[in-house]
This record gives sequence, structure tokens and C-alpha cells, in this order.
Amino acid sequence: MISNKLLENYHRKNLPKWNHARVERLCGFLEITISELGSLILVPPKSMERYIKSGTFPGPVKILLTQVERLFLQGATDDTAEGKVIPLHLFALQGRQECPVCGKEMI
Repeated sequence: MISNKLLENYHRKNLPKWNHARVERLCGFLEITISELGSLILVPPKSMERYIKSGTFPGPVKILLTQVERLFLQGATDDTAEGKVIPLHLFALQGRQECPVCGKEMI
């Protein structure tokens, strides 16, 4: 199992700044509400509202938002995160020998 701290520190430098406008843009592109986006990344609606109101998002939430943004907005905007945000070999599936993205041996 991988700790949240390890994931947060792995690519902290590559994560974009998340704020209300960026979340609204992602929701608008996906045609979903902020609550639905929170549900998509398993963040309770009240927590999502609190993060947006305060303007700060926990590291794991930033990682998940960035992954969703990259999946759906890459190419549509010029400020999506570049490169691998999270190396897939950290989430190895049984029976797979190497990461399909970076070629590293899976755990």
C-alpha cells in the first residue's frame, strides 16, 4: 500500500494550482456539477465545497483532479499538466509484468 504522503511528494512540482476557476472549467468541459466531480474522485460534497471556499486542496485531491483534467482536457487547453503525474507502476495489477507507460517492473 502506498501512503498519501508518498503520492503527494512524488510529483508535487508537476501539479497545477487548483482553484475555483479551474474546477469550474473542468466541470464545464465535463458538463457536470462540482458535487458530481467530487463524487467522481470520491470526495464528499461538503469537503469539496470547503476546499473550493478556502482555495486550498489536499495533495491527494490535487493529484486526482489533475489526472481527471489530463484525461479529458489534454489538447483542449494549454495549461494541463505535462508528463506522468502518477507512475502507473505504483498501482500494479496482478498478472502484469511491466508498466505500460514507463516500462518499469511492476510491484
